[in-house]
Amino acid sequence: MIILKPDNLHHYLLENGSLTLDAIVDGSYSVSQSRTRNITFQVNGGTNKHLFIKQLTAFDQMNKYILQKDATCLWLIKNEPAFKKLSAFVPNYYGFDTTNEVLITEFLPDARNLEHHFRIQDSNVGEYLQTLTEILTSFHFPLTDKIKGLPSMRFFKQQLPWALTFGMPDSQNQNGQSPVLNRVINNPDYKAMLKDARGMYEFTSLIHGDIKWMNFLIIGDNKDAQLKLIDWEIADVGDPLWDVGGLIMSILMLSAVDGPYQHNKKINPSTSMDERLSPCWPIIIEFWKLYAKKSSFKYKNSIESFNKALHFAGARLIQTAVEFNMNSAEMYPLTEDVLAACISLFTHKQSVLEMATRNGIKSKK
Repeated sequence: MIILKPDNLHHYLLENGSLTLDAIVDGSYSVSQSRTRNITFQVNGGTNKHLFIKQLTAFDQMNKYILQKDATCLWLIKNEPAFKKLSAFVPNYYGFDTTNEVLITEFLPDARNLEHHFRIQDSNVGEYLQTLTEILTSFHFPLTDKIKGLPSMRFFKQQLPWALTFGMPDSQNQNGQSPVLNRVINNPDYKAMLKDARGMYEFTSLIHGDIKWMNFLIIGDNKDAQLKLIDWEIADVGDPLWDVGGLIMSILMLSAVDGPYQHNKKINPSTSMDERLSPCWPIIIEFWKLYAKKSSFKYKNSIESFNKALHFAGARLIQTAVEFNMNSAEMYPLTEDVLAACISLFTHKQSVLEMATRNGIKSKK
């Protein structure tokens, strides 16, 4: 097995055909490295070919499975005609090396994630709702028997999302070291929220599983901007409204907390969470109307389905709080804000549903 490093990466890429010798000779080749959960490289390969390379740092079976599922999902998107529309919203897939656990995809050097875009440029989320709807509905559709029978589909285990297992009697997510999990599993209100959401979950469609602003890349500005959806590591066959809940959660988070980037307008900590979230509801309702109208599942602006999406958004807020506080025995103020956003969502959920009804979202009953 080869462990990739900046000084041997060009040899590896030349050998597998991902790089030409011309790029080395003419000096256009360059590489930068970063490390999070995996080792990643961003490569300028010349002639406008840019590569994003990911290699595992831990070669246990779970990490191998996650990376191979990411690769398989990208291959499926690029090669299965049913996902042709989605293919335009995903970076190019160049290959997966099972021997060395290396995934090679397209690197977009001028791209930035939407978290950065919204907070730094203070852009209006509403301008992107149509495109975000197009992306989600391009792969949210009932799976045919043909698609279900594809070899690639065996990588999708049809599991409940991680957050929905919190508080279940047989769940392994009972980490006594996590102050967030301790609060959630010992609070009857949080447990009831998650139990209700768990009971609504269905396995009907390909889902991304981790919809959030960090996983959307934007290239360009204004009307010419393009969006790409990345990081398909936890994709699964599941409930498409779980992804919708992730987008609703993302809209709320922009107003609920300050993010990892410098915000042009810092959130006033003395402002109540209800006041912070108040401007989000019309945007969320508009997004749902667009999504329900375009969805293959024919939600028909159902208030019941919107209620389900709001439940999933609450679960995603709890998950985000756990992830923010994963490595600390003390509760961060930021985490407290995320949990407060979850409480505010469910406290005002009925009024949001009534607002949605006034805005044309009807019950199917």
